[in-house]
Amino acid sequence: MSQLPRPQSQYTNHLGQPVGEPLPDWTARPRPARTVMEGRLCRLEPLQASRHADALYEAHALDAEGRNWTYLPYGPFASPEDLARWIESVESSEDPLFFAIIDLSTQQPAGWASYLRIDPTMGTIEVGHLAYSPALQRTPAATEAMYLIESVGGYGFQERLWRWRRDGRLILFDVTDIETDRMDALMGQYSNVPMDLADASLVRIAEREGLR
Repeated sequence: MSQLPRPQSQYTNHLGQPVGEPLPDWTARPRPARTVMEGRLCRLEPLQASRHADALYEAHALDAEGRNWTYLPYGPFASPEDLARWIESVESSEDPLFFAIIDLSTQQPAGWASYLRIDPTMGTIEVGHLAYSPALQRTPAATEAMYLIESVGGYGFQERLWRWRRDGRLILFDVTDIETDRMDALMGQYSNVPMDLADASLVRIAEREGLR
Protein backbone atom coordinates (compact mmCIF):
# COMPACT_ATOMS: atom_id res chain seq x y z
CA MET A 1 0.00 0.00 0.00
CA SER A 2 1.48 3.33 -1.04
CA GLN A 3 1.74 6.01 1.62
CA LEU A 4 -0.17 9.25 1.26
CA PRO A 5 2.05 12.30 0.81
CA ARG A 6 2.80 13.98 4.10
CA PRO A 7 1.45 17.52 4.54
CA GLN A 8 4.20 20.13 4.55
CA SER A 9 4.21 23.52 6.19
CA GLN A 10 4.15 26.43 3.75
CA TYR A 11 6.60 28.25 6.00
CA THR A 12 10.36 27.70 6.16
CA ASN A 13 13.23 29.31 7.99
CA HIS A 14 16.44 30.70 6.48
CA LEU A 15 17.80 27.12 6.26
CA GLY A 16 14.84 25.91 4.25
CA GLN A 17 13.49 23.86 7.16
CA PRO A 18 9.72 23.69 7.67
CA VAL A 19 8.54 25.79 10.62
CA GLY A 20 5.22 26.88 12.04
CA GLU A 21 3.17 29.87 11.06
CA PRO A 22 4.61 33.22 12.21
CA LEU A 23 2.86 34.70 15.23
CA PRO A 24 3.75 38.40 15.14
CA ASP A 25 1.03 39.33 17.64
CA TRP A 26 1.87 36.58 20.12
CA THR A 27 1.58 37.47 23.79
CA ALA A 28 2.10 35.34 26.88
CA ARG A 29 -0.92 33.24 27.83
CA PRO A 30 -2.73 33.78 31.14
CA ARG A 31 -1.96 31.31 33.88
CA PRO A 32 -4.86 29.01 34.81
CA ALA A 33 -6.85 30.46 37.66
CA ARG A 34 -7.27 28.81 41.04
CA THR A 35 -11.04 28.82 40.63
CA VAL A 36 -14.04 26.49 40.58
CA MET A 37 -14.96 24.83 37.26
CA GLU A 38 -18.59 23.78 37.08
CA GLY A 39 -19.85 20.97 34.87
CA ARG A 40 -23.07 19.02 34.54
CA LEU A 41 -21.74 15.86 36.22
CA CYS A 42 -18.77 17.08 38.22
CA ARG A 43 -17.16 20.16 39.68
CA LEU A 44 -13.46 20.93 39.96
CA GLU A 45 -12.39 23.06 42.90
CA PRO A 46 -8.96 23.94 44.32
CA LEU A 47 -7.70 21.03 46.41
CA GLN A 48 -7.77 21.70 50.16
CA ALA A 49 -7.00 19.35 53.01
CA SER A 50 -9.68 20.81 55.28
CA ARG A 51 -12.41 20.34 52.66
CA HIS A 52 -11.41 17.20 50.81
CA ALA A 53 -8.96 14.95 52.69
CA ASP A 54 -11.40 12.76 54.62
CA ALA A 55 -13.72 12.01 51.70
CA LEU A 56 -10.82 11.47 49.30
CA TYR A 57 -9.26 8.99 51.70
CA GLU A 58 -12.53 7.04 51.85
CA ALA A 59 -12.88 7.11 48.05
CA HIS A 60 -9.34 5.85 47.47
CA ALA A 61 -9.71 3.21 50.19
CA LEU A 62 -11.97 1.39 47.70
CA ASP A 63 -8.73 0.58 45.84
CA ALA A 64 -7.74 -2.18 48.27
CA GLU A 65 -4.72 -3.32 46.21
CA GLY A 66 -3.27 0.14 45.74
CA ARG A 67 -3.29 -0.02 41.95
CA ASN A 68 -4.01 3.71 41.61
CA TRP A 69 -0.63 4.68 43.05
CA THR A 70 1.69 2.65 40.82
CA TYR A 71 2.54 5.57 38.51
CA LEU A 72 2.29 8.42 41.00
CA PRO A 73 5.18 9.70 43.16
CA TYR A 74 3.11 9.46 46.36
CA GLY A 75 0.55 7.21 48.04
CA PRO A 76 -1.01 5.01 49.12
CA PHE A 77 -1.88 6.91 52.27
CA ALA A 78 -2.10 5.10 55.60
CA SER A 79 -4.81 7.31 57.12
CA PRO A 80 -6.92 10.40 56.47
CA GLU A 81 -4.36 12.38 58.46
CA ASP A 82 -1.55 11.09 56.25
CA LEU A 83 -3.43 12.19 53.13
CA ALA A 84 -4.29 15.55 54.73
CA ARG A 85 -0.60 16.22 55.39
CA TRP A 86 0.25 15.53 51.77
CA ILE A 87 -2.56 17.77 50.50
CA GLU A 88 -1.40 20.55 52.84
CA SER A 89 2.07 20.29 51.27
CA VAL A 90 0.70 20.93 47.74
CA GLU A 91 -2.51 22.91 48.15
CA SER A 92 -0.74 26.28 47.84
CA SER A 93 1.40 25.20 44.89
CA GLU A 94 1.05 27.20 41.66
CA ASP A 95 2.79 24.53 39.56
CA PRO A 96 1.50 21.88 39.82
CA LEU A 97 -1.90 23.44 40.50
CA PHE A 98 -4.22 20.83 42.03
CA PHE A 99 -7.99 20.48 41.81
CA ALA A 100 -10.35 18.11 43.61
CA ILE A 101 -12.93 16.42 41.39
CA ILE A 102 -16.38 16.49 42.99
CA ASP A 103 -18.93 13.94 41.76
CA LEU A 104 -22.19 15.91 41.66
CA SER A 105 -24.29 12.75 42.01
CA THR A 106 -22.92 12.31 45.54
CA GLN A 107 -21.53 15.83 46.18
CA GLN A 108 -18.34 14.10 47.35
CA PRO A 109 -14.74 14.44 46.11
CA ALA A 110 -13.71 11.31 44.21
CA GLY A 111 -10.27 12.18 42.84
CA TRP A 112 -7.92 14.96 41.84
CA ALA A 113 -5.95 16.28 38.87
CA SER A 114 -3.54 19.13 38.25
CA TYR A 115 -2.10 21.52 35.76
CA LEU A 116 1.71 21.33 35.63
CA ARG A 117 4.74 22.52 33.66
CA ILE A 118 2.94 25.80 33.07
CA ASP A 119 4.88 28.15 30.77
CA PRO A 120 2.81 31.25 29.90
CA THR A 121 5.59 32.70 27.73
CA MET A 122 5.56 29.66 25.44
CA GLY A 123 1.83 29.06 25.82
CA THR A 124 2.31 25.47 27.01
CA ILE A 125 0.77 23.52 29.84
CA GLU A 126 0.22 19.88 30.81
CA VAL A 127 -2.37 17.97 32.80
CA GLY A 128 -1.20 15.31 35.23
CA HIS A 129 -1.33 13.88 38.76
CA LEU A 130 -4.52 12.07 37.77
CA ALA A 131 -5.75 10.22 40.86
CA TYR A 132 -9.19 8.83 40.06
CA SER A 133 -10.63 6.70 42.83
CA PRO A 134 -12.64 3.59 41.89
CA ALA A 135 -15.78 5.65 42.52
CA LEU A 136 -14.78 7.97 39.65
CA GLN A 137 -13.08 5.62 37.22
CA ARG A 138 -14.92 4.74 33.98
CA THR A 139 -17.71 7.22 34.62
CA PRO A 140 -19.06 10.11 32.52
CA ALA A 141 -18.01 12.44 35.35
CA ALA A 142 -14.38 11.38 34.85
CA THR A 143 -14.61 12.28 31.17
CA GLU A 144 -16.22 15.62 31.94
CA ALA A 145 -13.49 16.40 34.48
CA MET A 146 -10.89 16.21 31.70
CA TYR A 147 -13.09 18.29 29.41
CA LEU A 148 -13.35 21.00 32.06
CA ILE A 149 -9.66 21.10 32.92
CA GLU A 150 -8.65 21.13 29.25
CA SER A 151 -11.06 23.86 28.20
CA VAL A 152 -10.55 26.39 30.97
CA GLY A 153 -7.63 28.77 31.31
CA GLY A 154 -7.32 30.41 27.92
CA TYR A 155 -5.19 27.72 26.28
CA GLY A 156 -7.77 26.16 23.93
CA PHE A 157 -5.96 22.81 23.99
CA GLN A 158 -8.13 20.68 21.77
CA GLU A 159 -9.21 23.40 19.35
CA ARG A 160 -5.63 24.48 18.68
CA LEU A 161 -4.35 20.92 18.34
CA TRP A 162 -6.91 19.94 15.73
CA ARG A 163 -6.54 23.23 13.86
CA TRP A 164 -2.83 22.48 13.52
CA ARG A 165 -3.61 18.97 12.32
CA ARG A 166 -6.18 20.22 9.80
CA ASP A 167 -3.84 22.90 8.45
CA GLY A 168 -0.93 20.48 8.03
CA ARG A 169 1.15 22.05 10.78
CA LEU A 170 0.93 18.95 12.97
CA ILE A 171 2.02 15.64 11.44
CA LEU A 172 1.10 12.38 13.15
CA PHE A 173 3.68 9.65 12.53
CA ASP A 174 2.99 5.96 12.43
CA VAL A 175 5.09 4.07 14.99
CA THR A 176 6.28 0.86 13.35
CA ASP A 177 8.48 -1.88 14.78
CA ILE A 178 11.43 -0.19 13.05
CA GLU A 179 10.76 3.04 14.95
CA THR A 180 10.26 1.19 18.22
CA ASP A 181 13.51 -0.75 17.87
CA ARG A 182 15.46 2.37 16.95
CA MET A 183 14.08 4.38 19.88
CA ASP A 184 14.91 1.52 22.24
CA ALA A 185 18.47 1.45 20.90
CA LEU A 186 18.83 5.23 21.27
CA MET A 187 17.67 5.20 24.88
CA GLY A 188 20.14 2.42 25.63
CA GLN A 189 22.99 4.16 23.81
CA TYR A 190 22.45 7.45 25.62
CA SER A 191 21.22 6.11 28.97
CA ASN A 192 23.95 8.08 30.77
CA VAL A 193 22.54 11.41 29.48
CA PRO A 194 19.77 10.20 30.04
CA MET A 195 17.67 10.11 26.89
CA ASP A 196 13.98 9.46 27.55
CA LEU A 197 11.24 8.31 25.19
CA ALA A 198 10.29 11.85 24.13
CA ASP A 199 13.91 12.64 23.19
CA ALA A 200 14.35 9.34 21.35
CA SER A 201 11.11 9.96 19.43
CA LEU A 202 12.33 13.35 18.23
CA VAL A 203 15.70 11.93 17.17
CA ARG A 204 14.03 9.08 15.27
CA ILE A 205 11.64 11.47 13.49
CA ALA A 206 14.58 13.66 12.48
CA GLU A 207 16.45 10.62 11.16
CA ARG A 208 13.41 9.37 9.24
CA GLU A 209 12.64 12.77 7.69
CA GLY A 210 16.26 13.72 7.00
CA LEU A 211 16.14 16.74 9.29
CA ARG A 212 19.27 18.19 10.85
